[in-house]
Amino acid sequence: MIKNNLLESPENISKTNTISTLSLLALIVGLAALAVSFVLLKNNGWGILLSNFVFFTSLAQGSLIVVLIIRMASGHWGRRFFRLGQSINMAFMPFAIVLMTVTLLGHKYIHFWAKHPDEVFWYNPVFFILRNVGFFVIFYALALRLNRTSKLKAPEANKGTYHKLTMNILFLFIVFVLGMTFFSWDMSMTLTHGYMDTIYTFRFMVGAIYSGLAFNFLIMTAAGKLFGVKIITDRIYKHVSTLFFAFSVIWFYTWWAQFFPAWYSHIPEETTTLYAPTHGSFWLIYLGMMVFAWLIPWFSMLFTRIKYKRKGMTVVSASILFGVWLQRYLETVPQLKLSHMISGFHIFNPLNVLVTLGLFGGIFFVLIRIIKKYPEVIPSSEKALDDEKDILVSKPRGWHHVQQEDFEY
Repeated sequence: MIKNNLLESPENISKTNTISTLSLLALIVGLAALAVSFVLLKNNGWGILLSNFVFFTSLAQGSLIVVLIIRMASGHWGRRFFRLGQSINMAFMPFAIVLMTVTLLGHKYIHFWAKHPDEVFWYNPVFFILRNVGFFVIFYALALRLNRTSKLKAPEANKGTYHKLTMNILFLFIVFVLGMTFFSWDMSMTLTHGYMDTIYTFRFMVGAIYSGLAFNFLIMTAAGKLFGVKIITDRIYKHVSTLFFAFSVIWFYTWWAQFFPAWYSHIPEETTTLYAPTHGSFWLIYLGMMVFAWLIPWFSMLFTRIKYKRKGMTVVSASILFGVWLQRYLETVPQLKLSHMISGFHIFNPLNVLVTLGLFGGIFFVLIRIIKKYPEVIPSSEKALDDEKDILVSKPRGWHHVQQEDFEY
C-alpha cells in the first residue's frame, strides 16, 4: 500500500494545527453567540437554534448518504470521497446529539402544537421524542457500524464482510428516508398549523444530498490546495459537475412541484405558508435561495471553462451550500413567526452568522482530529487509494458485477 503522508511534513502539521485552533475558537464563539441570542433576542434564540440544527443535520447526513449512493451505483470515480463523507457525518454527531437534546427540551417554545398534545396522536410529546431520538440512535448506530466495518483491510475481510457492508449501506438508506421524513415534518413542515405537503420530504432530502455533495467536494478541493497535491483530477470534475447539474435540475423541480400546485389550488393553509417566506423581510432571502441553490449551479455547469476548473467548481460548491442554508432558514423561521413562536430575525443577524460559523468550526475541529488518526480520509494521490486492501474503496460486491473499465469511466 502506498503511504499517505500528507500530515507528515512539518509544514502540513503546522497548517492543520492552525486550522484546528481557529476552528475551536469559532466553535467557542458560536456557542457563546447562541447563548447570548437567548438573552438578547429572547424567543428568537429558538429560531436560530432550530434553523441551524436543521441545516447541519441534513448537511452531515447528506454528506454520508451521497457518497454511499455513488458507491452503490458503482461510481468508482468517487472513491476518494467515501471516507470523507463518513468522517463529516461522524464529526457532526456529537453536536447533533447536543442540539437534538436542547431542541427536545425547548419543544414547547418551538412547536405551537406542544400546547395541544392530545389534538392528534402525532403531537403526543412522548411519541415526538421517541420517533426523533429513535431516528438519531438507529442512524448513528448504523453509521458507527459502517465506520467500524469499513476499517477492516482486505486480508481481514471475507465474503461475509462485503455482504455486511452492502447490507449496512442499504439499511442506512432506509433509515435516512424514513427518519428524514419524520425529521422534516417535525422540525419544519408542522411548524405551521394545518400545513401538509406530499413533496415536502422529498425536497428536504434533495437539499440534504445536494448540499452534502457540495460540502464533500469543497473540503476535498480545499485539502488539495492546502497540502499542495492534486487530489481532484479532470475525471472527477466531469462526474461531480454532472451531478451538480442533475441535482440543480431536481432541486428546481421539487421547488416547482411544491410551490405552483399549492399556489394555484389556493388552499388557505398552504398558500399562507408559501406566502410567508416570499413577502415582507423574507423575499430577498427567498430570491437569494433561488439564485444560489439553483440558477448559479445550473447556469455554471453549462460552461466547460467553469466545470473543469478548480476555482469555478469551488465557487459553485460554495453557492450550493449558501443556497441550501438560505432554504433551511426559510423552511423554519417564517413558519415560526407565522405561528407566533418567535418575533422573527434576519438571517444575517450577527448572532445567527456566528452560530453558523461556529458549527462549521466544530465540524472542522473534529474532522481534523479524525484525519490525524486516519490519514486515508484525505488520499494524498490516486495511487494512495488501494483497491485491493481497502474494502470501502474496493469494487462494489453487492448484487451485480461491474467490469473494471466501467469503474474508470
